[in-house]
Amino acid sequence: MAEERLIDDDIDRNRKFRVRVGEDGEEELYIDEPPAESEEMVFLTPDDEDEDDDDVALALEREQERQENERRRTAELEAAQTDISSGRFSTALEHIAAAAQCGADGGATGLLYMCAYTKDFTDFAQIVPASEHAAEAKGGDAETRRNLLARAGGGLEDNIKSLRAKVAELDAQNSEAKKQREVRLKSQRAKCLAAFFAALVPFIVCLALCIYFAAIIYTVSTGLYLALTVSFGCLALLLLVVWAFACRKLITVCTRLRQNRLNSSTKLGRELLVAQSKLRAFIAVLGALKE
Repeated sequence: MAEERLIDDDIDRNRKFRVRVGEDGEEELYIDEPPAESEEMVFLTPDDEDEDDDDVALALEREQERQENERRRTAELEAAQTDISSGRFSTALEHIAAAAQCGADGGATGLLYMCAYTKDFTDFAQIVPASEHAAEAKGGDAETRRNLLARAGGGLEDNIKSLRAKVAELDAQNSEAKKQREVRLKSQRAKCLAAFFAALVPFIVCLALCIYFAAIIYTVSTGLYLALTVSFGCLALLLLVVWAFACRKLITVCTRLRQNRLNSSTKLGRELLVAQSKLRAFIAVLGALKE
């Protein structure tokens, strides 16, 4: 039997050298390598080729759509800027909305929206809808925001200062009016509660007596209990009507007392809410230009 020994090669550890004794009795050195692995061949089917073509066509279509949106977005933004410069602010809003539908940059559209709603920062009647785009405008071009701030920052700060004074005045007046109404309404509520229980307690008593005498109405033959049953029944019905009116009055007063806490329930309170809304809007717009 042939004798074999395993020799590790330090130069190439991936090879294995073996020594064997040949037929003539002499040792021979040979390399024992594993058989080469056959390479797996991949064949493309017609379906695979069709899928590759579809992917390429889809990529081209998406790229064309992106380029078209980019072209339309640029055109709409330029048209909006031209309309704002020319004073056509309503038309500018339409172009800005069309640009937004094309995926326009939020920062650019936000700044244009604020310019269009405020008529290029000359009329602040629509400051509230303009402020709705303040968060988007913060991402706009820094140089554009600095220019707008230099041109409109003074007017915005003046409006903020005057609105703060107006809000403080309206708030003081509204709080005082609320307190006066609350005192009057609480007094009315106390009276209504007194009338409520003044009608409820006698009603319960009369109803109980009516039921009692009705239960023993046939124990006597004089008809006394019948008369008492009818009398207390009529009194209970009358007191029920009075109690119902007292309940209605009490509910009305309690509702007014609850509404008194809401600013929207009075003209002065609504004026305060409008002033506060405008103040928040001015602060938001100014903040969008500063940041």
